Amino acid sequence: MQTTMNDEMIRIPLSLIFKGDNPRKHFDQGELEELTTSVLAKGVIQPIVVRPLNGGEGYAIIAGERRYRAAVAAFGIDGYEIPAVVKDISEEEADELALIENIHRADMSITEEAESAGKILKNHNDDRNEAAAVLGWPLSKFNRRIALLNLIPEAMTALNERRLLVGHAELLAAVPQESQAKALTTIIEHALTVQQVKELLVKASTAFANAIFDLQGCQQCHHNSSQQACLFVESIGEGNCTNRACFEQKTSEKIEAIRAELAEEVQTVRVIEVGMNGFIKLASEGPLGVGPEQYEQCKACANFGATVSNLPNDRGAVERSICFDSGCAQKMVAERIKAEKVAAEAKESTKEKVKTEGGTTEGTSNAPQEQGGNAAEKKEKTKAPAKVAALSQKIVEYRRKNVWEPAAKKELAAAPAKARAFIFDLLLTGDANLVNKDNLTAIYGKIAGNAHPDAGRYCGEKVGHPELPYELSADQQDKLFSAAAVSAVSSSNFPEKRLRNLLKFLDTDLTKHFTLGEELLTLLTKSEIEAVCSDLALDGHVADFKKQIGGKKDEAIKAILAAKTFTFEGAVPSILNY
Repeated sequence: MQTTMNDEMIRIPLSLIFKGDNPRKHFDQGELEELTTSVLAKGVIQPIVVRPLNGGEGYAIIAGERRYRAAVAAFGIDGYEIPAVVKDISEEEADELALIENIHRADMSITEEAESAGKILKNHNDDRNEAAAVLGWPLSKFNRRIALLNLIPEAMTALNERRLLVGHAELLAAVPQESQAKALTTIIEHALTVQQVKELLVKASTAFANAIFDLQGCQQCHHNSSQQACLFVESIGEGNCTNRACFEQKTSEKIEAIRAELAEEVQTVRVIEVGMNGFIKLASEGPLGVGPEQYEQCKACANFGATVSNLPNDRGAVERSICFDSGCAQKMVAERIKAEKVAAEAKESTKEKVKTEGGTTEGTSNAPQEQGGNAAEKKEKTKAPAKVAALSQKIVEYRRKNVWEPAAKKELAAAPAKARAFIFDLLLTGDANLVNKDNLTAIYGKIAGNAHPDAGRYCGEKVGHPELPYELSADQQDKLFSAAAVSAVSSSNFPEKRLRNLLKFLDTDLTKHFTLGEELLTLLTKSEIEAVCSDLALDGHVADFKKQIGGKKDEAIKAILAAKTFTFEGAVPSILNY
């Protein structure tokens, strides 16, 4: 055996040759048998290309595996020395050489070309221009082959075995891999034509024209039919997405983003699906309007909000000024109609009365002033009272912890007689346990100047011990009663209804205990802020109020708090009233 290894031809026993990483996976059996017959008659004429294995234990084939197989079939593994060119190169270099050598053979399959192109691309750091140049291909051909790598292995095999046409493969390459197996089975079992597959794929795809999300990331996606149309002969045309699951996922993410953005504006946001109901478009004016005053108060209601559509052909559409309690909305409309009817009847009655007395209904100076005052009062009374049907939980919690409880505690501390009456009420209703014993004991120590005696000390001989509660002065007892009352109000188990009644009993003026500021406004949605500003007539003190409230929430709050002509101290919106 010759041993020269400078790209010269030598002869090597077949037993020392091993298969390398051949990019060619499919060998036509008929052609291989013909080659075996030729080799048996004349031997291997064209040498194969090999590289030495590490350790000198043999050689790996770089190119010429068919000739090697034919020689083994013709002479056996130990019966022949095959001509070979030995190249002392690395495994990576050998792989690339094998790819290039095989890819230039006319009978290499499209899938083998695709796999080879993928390996060359990886070797050249995903530089498509460079990889295409190495193969001597136009970039368009290289991109077509790379696109076929999206085919699942079963589809690649079917294409190699000619059970799948190139047109089928090009169409399948645009389909998500998780859907290809079922599609492949259908194509083969029903012998579908390329045109039939195309028609099915059109039905299963989604038009980008219906997208509500940003399409920037879809431009170069291989599921974009426009990309396929540029690459292949067979495609479903331009403007469609063949990955419905991805399209739906991006749509859902966009709808959620819209919902989250709306949640800054209004209290309740719902995504509307087919069959959902129970909500109504809220109107200020018109036959079905709740009236301007009520409409402004409705903006502070927990049931006021917006919808985001997830209905076919309307996905992502936003509808604002929605009431999610249609029964309440209808009731408000009825009250507005009733109030307007009463007002109209009162006006007609006034006209008739003035007529009878010989006066006029407008611009008259001889009508008694008292009558005019009464008429104005009647007009006010005929208005439907604006109210908020339901407050959001965050306002309910803020109102109690930040307004009602602090106000009640201050009032109780300042009114010992009422604090005493409140404690008696707790005793009579069996709710004395609302008073925290440990807190009260600590406060007793501060008031009395001594620690409260424990039970054992009451059994001693010292009767009339100065530390006993009934030995406290009247002033000290008042302070202790107030402290007990404050402790009860602080209890998390103290019912809200009872707190309301206590505030009424104390005749609490919240304007003395509250100042409108950033803390409350930040807590609210933009619709709630708008309702509060309307309620307090604060909107008239803010330049371009509608523009401000239509912008970013934090900027709107800054503009509101900068209103120099408005007195924020003591400005209590109705949503905080008890």
